[in-house]
Amino acid sequence: MRLLQLTKKFPFPLKDGEAWAVKAISEGLKNAGASLDLFSLNTKKHFSEEWEIQHLQKKGIYHDIFVIDHVSANPYLRILQSIITNQPFQTVGHLSGIGLSDMSSKVDPSKYDALLVESVFMIPYAKRLKKENTKLKIVLRAHNVEHLIWSRYSGLFNGLNSYIYRSQSQKLKNFELDQLEVIDGLIAMSDVDLDYFKKLSASIDSNNSIKGVIGMHMDELAIFEREDKPFILGYIGSIDWKPNAEGLRWFLDTIWPRRQSINTEVVFMVAGSNSDKVKNMPLVQNVNYLGEVDDSDQFLKNIDCLIVPLRAGSGTRVKILQAFKNGTPVITSPLGMEGLDVKHKRELLISEGVEEWTDSIETIIDGPDFANQLASNASKYLKRYHDRNTIGREIYEFVEKL
Repeated sequence: MRLLQLTKKFPFPLKDGEAWAVKAISEGLKNAGASLDLFSLNTKKHFSEEWEIQHLQKKGIYHDIFVIDHVSANPYLRILQSIITNQPFQTVGHLSGIGLSDMSSKVDPSKYDALLVESVFMIPYAKRLKKENTKLKIVLRAHNVEHLIWSRYSGLFNGLNSYIYRSQSQKLKNFELDQLEVIDGLIAMSDVDLDYFKKLSASIDSNNSIKGVIGMHMDELAIFEREDKPFILGYIGSIDWKPNAEGLRWFLDTIWPRRQSINTEVVFMVAGSNSDKVKNMPLVQNVNYLGEVDDSDQFLKNIDCLIVPLRAGSGTRVKILQAFKNGTPVITSPLGMEGLDVKHKRELLISEGVEEWTDSIETIIDGPDFANQLASNASKYLKRYHDRNTIGREIYEFVEKL
């Protein structure tokens, strides 16, 4: 089976959870016997150099790689277009007549059995290819429920900001519903998302949808080891994603001062892309902003605990799975662990509110044996539910039967 994978940004280097998710499924499908090509937009915001594109080509995951430089319109113009056309701001940025035309000139759709679409925003590109080959199956791999992110985010604000995000959420919901009508199959990242999609659209049912969680490479599992040094709390995530930035700022404003009043020797390391957004974060004692790190796995191995203070969002947090893989204990908000079949005090700690967050951090600091047990249980969970090759085979069989 020959597949064309469509991504809204080039998935290398592995700078964020989306890139990791694309890498995991492409490797799993290749190991299951699929022949893969890649079509990707190369945006200014997430621009990849030619050597990075060639580096991925040399890895041998893909036979052919098609990349189109994509330039979004001015943000203010996009806002105006969104208002005039009643289209969500995000789609105004991703959709481009020039991009659609360039794709048609580069990609021969007759070569493929199915299109694996890694974002709802790429479905219009898939529709263009299907016009030229009506036998093509369009399979959406939904990393999250886009409109749900902004619906939840709007709840963190009052007044005009809340109205703006609610408005964008409704526009995104309408857009997602339209796209769900044209796909042949849906792969959701969790049972939570899958159930939500089935309730959202009558076109999604058990015959054309499947849960396909994010897979990890099981040969790379690490063991948690606490070193004799100042305790390092860590955070990693793309700061240019609003829910990440909001959650981090909330932690710095609300939890960290309380934490430091107990023990000033603990260090907090913050890693993530978009240094401009980091510059706007509070300058707080013992907080080090590292910016974008070259190796997220090494960062996770170097810290003693990962925090995920997410208060809005959807989908599965790849950073938690990465922490499990690297033997790093995790403290997360309830929303942060959504979609994962994990339990409080078994694989990680789940915290909500100042007291719970403070107590959880102290529990990890004061209880290295307990932290080690969490990491051990998390590793077992990862092996049981997130094996890359097992998931690749399941998705291969699902697409083949559509």
